[in-house]
Amino acid sequence: MRFFYAVVSVILVVVGLAESPLPLMGQPPKPLPADSNNNVAGTRSEVARLLATGWTRSIQARKDAQEQYERLSAAAPPDGRIVYAYALVQIYQYRYADAVKLLDRVLEMDSKNVEAAKLRLWVGVLLKDYDRSLGRMQKMTDALPAEATDPKAEAPNAETAALLGRLAGFLEGPVQSSVNKSAFAATIGRLDTQLTGKRKDAFQKGRRAVLRQFAALDEERDITKAAAVESSEKIKQKVVADLKEQSADLAAKLEAEQTRLADLRKSMGYELEKIDGEMQTANQRLQQATMTAGDASLRAQQADVRVAEFLDLANRERDPNLQQQYLLDAARWRLERDQRAAFSNEQARHVDVATGHVRQLQQQRIGVETRWQRESGGAAKLEGSLKRTLKDKDRYAKKKIDSNNAQTADQQRRSTALATYVPLPVVLEEEKERIIRSFDGQ
Repeated sequence: MRFFYAVVSVILVVVGLAESPLPLMGQPPKPLPADSNNNVAGTRSEVARLLATGWTRSIQARKDAQEQYERLSAAAPPDGRIVYAYALVQIYQYRYADAVKLLDRVLEMDSKNVEAAKLRLWVGVLLKDYDRSLGRMQKMTDALPAEATDPKAEAPNAETAALLGRLAGFLEGPVQSSVNKSAFAATIGRLDTQLTGKRKDAFQKGRRAVLRQFAALDEERDITKAAAVESSEKIKQKVVADLKEQSADLAAKLEAEQTRLADLRKSMGYELEKIDGEMQTANQRLQQATMTAGDASLRAQQADVRVAEFLDLANRERDPNLQQQYLLDAARWRLERDQRAAFSNEQARHVDVATGHVRQLQQQRIGVETRWQRESGGAAKLEGSLKRTLKDKDRYAKKKIDSNNAQTADQQRRSTALATYVPLPVVLEEEKERIIRSFDGQ
């Protein structure tokens, strides 16, 4: 019995699936059943939440939006509107390479999504995919319906033609050097022939508008460059004149300093000559005192030896008279030794005084030499500054004037930026609301 109920359940499921076919390409999917967990209201709120999250430019917002998109894609049946919503998020976040993949998927699911096709074409040109963009321009032209007599009905087609014209003008003007000229000429020739009436007028008007805008920006850039050259030339002349004045001032200061140093060198030369003369005399005195002190010390030592000799003789002598004589001789030499030792000590003091005098003169000489080094350093610094200033003056005088500055660089960027000439073909805020509204009434 359980097996019977299981078979019946499988059959009912299969029948239910057969009666719920997938939506055809280019058509919106049928609304989900009201009692489903993934009901339309729930999907609408999830898509609205996805768009609201992605409409904040931050790393965390991008991460949260990606997680919501993956969760929504896994829970809901394939729906190009969900993919398109996430593509808008990526465009709003300036993640154009990721938006391209999503827009390609949207167009695979719904080839009649004109807004997605326009965005795909615009982003492709923005990403410099010029060759494929020419093919998409042709494909978009081929997809245009027959021209309507009702102006209101024809207006969207004229807007598409105007977009194609502005893109053609952009490829022809600002980025012409990066575009295959033969492929461009062939494609634009076909478009110009294929578009008729108001569509052709809109195409040509958009094309001419971009080319005029590009020419105006190009002229503005040339004027700015000329002004930059003139301004740079004035700045250059002023800098060279200032450096010339600085070098002349430094040269005058250096000449005055060299004159002062010459006088100082002469004065110090006299001072050193005097010190050297005194030092020569002091060294002679020191030498003489050292020799005298050495001789006196030696004579004192000799007298001390004689004292020891007579004392030794007195100790070994048995004759009282001779022993007494030896002791008298020892006493006489002891007196001689003391006199000689006193004289030696006096001469040693003379050596110390002479040594001190020599050292004092040496310090005086060192002081003079140090003062010269200190005084002459200023001239060396002035000479170094003068050389650097003259070198800078020559370098600036030979410097080539550059017409590029921050303003011209900004103008160059703007003159080749797609958004300068061709704004985003849809208003993201309006598309966001349109997607959310598309889930109403299903």
